[in-house]
Amino acid sequence: MKKFFKKIAFFLLSVIAFLIVDEVFINNRLNNNELYKIDRSIDVLILGNSHPECSLNDSLINHSINFSQSAECYFYTYYKLKKLVEANPHIKTVILEYTNTVFRKEMDNWLFGEQYLGSKYPKYSQLISIKDNSLLFYKNPGPYLIAYKDALKAKGSFLLRRNKCVYNELDWGGYSYLVRDKIQQIKNDIQKSNIQKLNPDEKLTSTLNISNLKKIADLCKANNLKLILFRSPLHPLYVKDFETELTNLLKSDLHDIPFWDYSNYQLDDFEFADLEHLNHFGAKRFSKVINLRLEQEGLLTKKQ
Repeated sequence: MKKFFKKIAFFLLSVIAFLIVDEVFINNRLNNNELYKIDRSIDVLILGNSHPECSLNDSLINHSINFSQSAECYFYTYYKLKKLVEANPHIKTVILEYTNTVFRKEMDNWLFGEQYLGSKYPKYSQLISIKDNSLLFYKNPGPYLIAYKDALKAKGSFLLRRNKCVYNELDWGGYSYLVRDKIQQIKNDIQKSNIQKLNPDEKLTSTLNISNLKKIADLCKANNLKLILFRSPLHPLYVKDFETELTNLLKSDLHDIPFWDYSNYQLDDFEFADLEHLNHFGAKRFSKVINLRLEQEGLLTKKQ
């Protein structure tokens, strides 16, 4: 029995020592602001999930950079934004996707699910607090440990190379040039009843995702950043679930934050990739609309 407890104690001490080495030596090096610098001409950060990833072509929006990424919940967006703002004080404006999907309970799976822990956690592990690491471990210990191991490999690989840009090396997102056009196929499937619509009465929400949204709002306020919540164009056939929740939150906790709602912005079918994403044709037209609005509202202050 004594041998068993000695082995357990040795194991725990080894884990603690390993975590200390990771935190003190590896993470400290990777938290260097110089590794997160972006061009000083950039005024505007674009953040969110696949909606802005596909709808906003930052090459057509002056002084902007798109860091959106598919299946990204606000948990990771918060840490991404926090580091980018800390390393780049010239950032003035944040455009953040705020759409119906952010309320869905599946957002919890985007954080704790095995697939998403494996794909998202290694990108941001060096930034995540001990408290939030503990939360991830508590919710899904097995996949978390695997993701932690993968994160160590990614961090070690980065430190061994001469690359000096973490967000490029670890893939923090960007504009996605979609070529597909599935609207006619979707219409045909709807007529054949092959597509099951979302249930608008479903009321299970992700309180954790909304809590992280509020943290983003507080972060922007603390850093004197102009936060703009925005909703990309959605096809008329798209079912807007949680519309009441989206509106109520805007009226309460987010009442002082502007909301640019383009969900009903009219585009042709060929400009949609599917019911909720734009392809490159739609993104080209819509990005110019956003660029013009930023200019009109005085949010692009640098000379052309």
